[in-house]
Amino acid sequence: MPGRTIRYESVLLSLSLLFLSACSALPGYAPTQSSLLPTRTLAPARTVVPYTPEPPATAHLQVLPTATLSPVGSTSTSVAGTGPNRTDTTVTPGALSITSCADVRPTPDSVIPTSANATTPGQIVFVTLNGDIALTDASGSRVQPVTHDANTNDSQRRLRIYAYPTFSHDGTELAFIQFTTISGTNIVTQTLVDAPAQAGATLTPLYTTRVDSISYPSWSPNNQYVAFLTVGPDGEALHVVGRSGGANTIVEQGSSIYWQWRADSGMLAVHVGGSTATDASAHISLVAPTSLTTTRLTSVPGYFKAPDYSPDAKYLLFVARIQGNDNLILADTLGKPLCSLSQLDAGASFAWSPDGHRVAWINSADAIDNPASLYVYDLRTGIQSKLHDSAAGFFWSPDSNNLAVYSFVLSSKPTTFGHVGGVENSPATQNQTQTPLLRIEKVNVTTGDALLMADTAPSHTFFNMLGYFDQYARDLTPWSPAGTQLVLTSASQTQDSIDMAVATLGRGGTTVSLKRVGAAVVAFWSPH
Repeated sequence: MPGRTIRYESVLLSLSLLFLSACSALPGYAPTQSSLLPTRTLAPARTVVPYTPEPPATAHLQVLPTATLSPVGSTSTSVAGTGPNRTDTTVTPGALSITSCADVRPTPDSVIPTSANATTPGQIVFVTLNGDIALTDASGSRVQPVTHDANTNDSQRRLRIYAYPTFSHDGTELAFIQFTTISGTNIVTQTLVDAPAQAGATLTPLYTTRVDSISYPSWSPNNQYVAFLTVGPDGEALHVVGRSGGANTIVEQGSSIYWQWRADSGMLAVHVGGSTATDASAHISLVAPTSLTTTRLTSVPGYFKAPDYSPDAKYLLFVARIQGNDNLILADTLGKPLCSLSQLDAGASFAWSPDGHRVAWINSADAIDNPASLYVYDLRTGIQSKLHDSAAGFFWSPDSNNLAVYSFVLSSKPTTFGHVGGVENSPATQNQTQTPLLRIEKVNVTTGDALLMADTAPSHTFFNMLGYFDQYARDLTPWSPAGTQLVLTSASQTQDSIDMAVATLGRGGTTVSLKRVGAAVVAFWSPH
């Protein structure tokens, strides 16, 4: 597979899409990562055994002073370049102590999983090999082109591709990025657009730039706004724009910016600058996007990317440094720390379950480079369980029963899905490869049982996105609305293409069937 090239991903290099982004994942140029992690020795495929729940932690932790979010003693200062109504509130800290969440037992409200109301199979959105956006059903038989004018022909004057499609929370709209350039130049125009999730959609431009790189389109839960990041010569900026376009608002600026919408769409939790261990200006802010009122928490951030609100909007997760160590902190909706879920080795990548009962995390802030143990904490029982020894990423199933866990393996055969559209195929009996493969497993969070779904050769685009899965997973999912199917892509073992396949779980979730449904660079499922 080294040396295999696909026109879509090679043209991304000619479009210079990697020229600005150090912290955001922009498309690459090859269908496979011929040397995914050349300096790291990868462990062989793991043998799955039933896990043993770990007893609740009871140790009490003393934390650094944290925000009370009281206006007493606070000061406000305007922030240049972020709008006339923007204010930052510096809150007078108070001395607090914090215990293990096993002792505090926070009680998030139950949120009904989307699978409970899944009356339709949803749609799969994918990026075609020539750079267009398209939709399909799980069988691959009803392909609907959303765009039709991608052009990667070097003989033409104007080149154009589309990337990073993201469904709105109601599944009716798509936000994605259009890249255009004039052949022979280094000027790339990037436009964030909105379009109905249907064939032949009319595109509405939301933001255009020839200077910056755009990444992470992120819909507000009420489907009225899109947040996105720009990276340019002057640094990074987090924007919010209405779905119909118009003026966009810069809500935060700095470097290494990640965020999450609160479920009521009234607040954004924003993490800027990484860890205070390496950047003294690192901080966590709560921003009301309509009023631009900003509260900067005095909790000291550790190593992590995107914060995460609970589905019921009552709690917020982030990593804070406590006496020189990183801890995964559960705070209230205003950012006041309540308890520690776990002390960490080197930060964390984490996400709430859709029903709000559990939190999953990898004991590593950069799991793509440093895969680590994957844990799940059940807030109802106070029990923490280890589900995987070396995870690089994960996505919750909509019903909160399973995790799609991604890891790297050497001692495995790549899965072949068949190169004839619609033909079901079992994994090929080919010679083993020493190229690292991306393994996808379905792991049941109650029993710990793991089911191998596929060993894949990921497109460079998906590999880069996986490196920031804890931001992308806030808005993207490979799972079908009912949580019984999963879409994936992998470089074809039989032709110069990238297979798009659907894995369907059998009854009881103990078996899986694989079916190639088309060709795509990346693919994700709609929430409804």
